[in-house]
Amino acid sequence: MVWLDCQPMHLGGGRWYALCPHTSKRCTTLVLPPGKTHFASVRGWDVTYGSQRECEIHRAYRAIDKATSRVKTLSKYTRKPTLLRLKEKIISRQVLVDAEIDKIVRLIS
Repeated sequence: MVWLDCQPMHLGGGRWYALCPHTSKRCTTLVLPPGKTHFASVRGWDVTYGSQRECEIHRAYRAIDKATSRVKTLSKYTRKPTLLRLKEKIISRQVLVDAEIDKIVRLIS
């Protein structure tokens, strides 16, 4: 059983939250870790998100993939500053990946 709580919004309506059974606080996501029998919030289970455990190289690769897929879906009428910003982000993340890989290669050699 999951308890829900509705909070009124400023412009009308309401937003629904689940109440974590461990912390009794509102949350938007309930998770079920492996081996557990009931759902609770991430903070309630005291676990971290996968992205928080990633190294810099994996974070950079994810940012590159996200920006690349965004560039592919852009309209041909996209403003030039937006396109340049995304391309600069891809290049800067690729430079970071190359630098980190060079560090690893120097450590191994």
